[in-house]
Amino acid sequence: MNAEVRVLGGMSIMGSLVLGQDNLDFPTNPKPGTLAIKGLDLYAYLTIGGFQTWYPLINAMKNNSHVHTQGIASNEWIINHNLDVTDFWYQLQDQNGQFMFPSSIVKLNTNTYKLIFTALVLGTVITVGTSNVVTDKVNAAVVNVGGTIVMDSTGITVDGQYVAIGSDITAENARAVAAETALGTAIAAIQATLISGIPTNVSQLTNDSNFLSEAQVDTKIQNIIGLAPANLNTLVEIASALNNDANAAANITTLVTTTNALMDTRVTALEAGGGGSGGGGMSSIFGNFSG
Repeated sequence: MNAEVRVLGGMSIMGSLVLGQDNLDFPTNPKPGTLAIKGLDLYAYLTIGGFQTWYPLINAMKNNSHVHTQGIASNEWIINHNLDVTDFWYQLQDQNGQFMFPSSIVKLNTNTYKLIFTALVLGTVITVGTSNVVTDKVNAAVVNVGGTIVMDSTGITVDGQYVAIGSDITAENARAVAAETALGTAIAAIQATLISGIPTNVSQLTNDSNFLSEAQVDTKIQNIIGLAPANLNTLVEIASALNNDANAAANITTLVTTTNALMDTRVTALEAGGGGSGGGGMSSIFGNFSG
């Protein structure tokens, strides 16, 4: 007899079904409805939300189950499971072990929910958190996660906005680099234009009323000099004239020598003539001066 029975039609089990194998990995090529124990946890391969996945029916290792026993009859049970999950499933049994169903359920937060009954009841409820879904493979044209995340042939959207994938990011990076390069080139061209328009010589500013060329400055200085008196008898001008005359020293020496000789002659004549009325005196030496 084969170790595995793959196809059964309308099989009913009156008693217990025991899965005796603890798998290290999920079975390959599973079909929806497959049950498997992996790591002491029970999984079912189901179609949920449009895609196929291994779904944890109970996970003992991750402590994502909670058992609540209602010992006081009530029509409202507050279940504090503390699993911190947004999705969970539960199973109810009365005090006799019979399945029962509440009239409504109210989620209070991620750790608490309330069951409402039409009568006062006792019993037990098992809560299993289902936030952690192990996906073996996805077989769906469209995957919609709560209307927020949608995956289809056009890509992935989150809240209606497309999310870039690897190839899109590469292309976007290339476009960004090209844009930065073009911007740098444009800025460099503008800088070159501005620099070329800056004058490098004062002569380029002659049309500006605030600047004068060298020739214009010289002209204005000459005009100022021209307004001065023609002859300024100052020691500075005399010294400058003597300094600029290479023969000045020789001429002065000759003049002084001649003057000394003349003075000697006159003094000698004065001494020879005496100081009387008959002599020429000072008038004969220096000539006659009148008023």
